[in-house]
Amino acid sequence: MSSPKAKVVALWSPSGSLGRTTIAACIATEFARQGSRTLVIDADSYAPSMEFQFGIEQSQAGIAAVARAAIHERLDEALFEKQAVDFQHGKVSLRILTGLSMPDRWQEVGFDGVNAILEFAEEHFDCIVIDVAAPIELQIVHEKSLVERNAMTVAALKRATHVVALSGAEAKDVHRFVWDYQQLKSLELPGELFVLVNQFRTATLGRSAAKQIADSIERLSGCQVAEFIDFDQSAADRAKLDGVPITLAGRNSSARSQIAKFVLTRLS
Repeated sequence: MSSPKAKVVALWSPSGSLGRTTIAACIATEFARQGSRTLVIDADSYAPSMEFQFGIEQSQAGIAAVARAAIHERLDEALFEKQAVDFQHGKVSLRILTGLSMPDRWQEVGFDGVNAILEFAEEHFDCIVIDVAAPIELQIVHEKSLVERNAMTVAALKRATHVVALSGAEAKDVHRFVWDYQQLKSLELPGELFVLVNQFRTATLGRSAAKQIADSIERLSGCQVAEFIDFDQSAADRAKLDGVPITLAGRNSSARSQIAKFVLTRLS
């Protein structure tokens, strides 16, 4: 009897500084904390920045090198180990495939590259967390390679067993989420969808504001909010200083507790 496939969690949000990469790193950290063999993939073809979440000083565009090898069926454990970055913090251990080092390299990966990487990774990891870019439309095509600009995002979303869609807590963020969610919905994704509202100020806004946001998102998109994640500037500052995700910097952070609860109750 073959072992079950890995859990593949794709993080998506509309454009804007909503903290998608931060949440992706935190979710991966929580999986690793539970003892799961965890891989983080930076598949953002516009502004890859996962290395900053884990204090990686030199980005080597691991996703591009691994994609090339995987597409040509040359990817093995030795090559993967060479390209992936180890992250160790106490008992938390995971691997990271860093994103593209230059914006114009997006055509090196594409739809086939993401699928080939995941085909390999699903056999070697329990949980794979993928950070993707916001744009989904596929009309933008590279003139020489004919690779579609947003194919990395679409491939990851279609392959995911779980899709985490992120909205901000401001009125403009909710409006943008509802608007862009229609494109996400049109992909008819097979994975289970969860909506998180990030950067919520519980102390000042309170539960009534959370209910209003949740009601608006459900009424306009049909999606229920799975969890609100607090805005925690002090934990974010410590995380940046230490070069670790917030879940490792803010032990008493409400944001860390909320993310841990979400992973435990919805993704595990």
